[in-house]
Amino acid sequence: VKRSTLCLATGSVIAALFSGNWEEGQHRDSQGRPFLDIDPYIFDKLVNFLRQKSIEGPNNPAPRPVISSGKTKEFEAVVEYYGLRECIYGHRPALKAFTLSPSGTAKFEDTDLNHWQVCVIHFAKPLRLHAVLVATRASVNIEVRDTTCKTVLTKAKTHAITTPQEVEWRGGEAVLSQIANLDVALQPTCAAIAVHIPPCTQF
Repeated sequence: VKRSTLCLATGSVIAALFSGNWEEGQHRDSQGRPFLDIDPYIFDKLVNFLRQKSIEGPNNPAPRPVISSGKTKEFEAVVEYYGLRECIYGHRPALKAFTLSPSGTAKFEDTDLNHWQVCVIHFAKPLRLHAVLVATRASVNIEVRDTTCKTVLTKAKTHAITTPQEVEWRGGEAVLSQIANLDVALQPTCAAIAVHIPPCTQF
């Protein structure tokens, strides 16, 4: 693997390891080659992604690694440890689901689906979703879907936060600059909030 390939993830631990600044402290095998204690399957997925990253274009981003279900947790742990999350998944904008309902058992699970960032909310009681706030400069599309992510319950386009109520909902999170007012009633046990984030979106 070329050193330049491993250094593509600027700011990551793996880039730092192969930057040339830590040669003496690296673990090496019996032949003097740098050694990383990573599952070969996972390392191969990471290297292939970085190779694709080196030739990607604005309209042709490197495809994210497809990981077998049995290796997903280990892969995510390696990605986190070596600081590769932003390189692989891109900047994940702040997403805030705001509700005035007293049902307080929401659990967020971030996933990604073809430039749609999907936040699955699990809740035990009926919930009214008043608004979704996002940290993008431009307007983006918001959809509230059922648990299969296929049926759209309601949708809206965000606009700049301006009204006193919207400012109150934002609270101290100044990074949130766009809002979609939804006011939709959701029934237990879960629903999905989908935000369309094209690759060119500015944050």
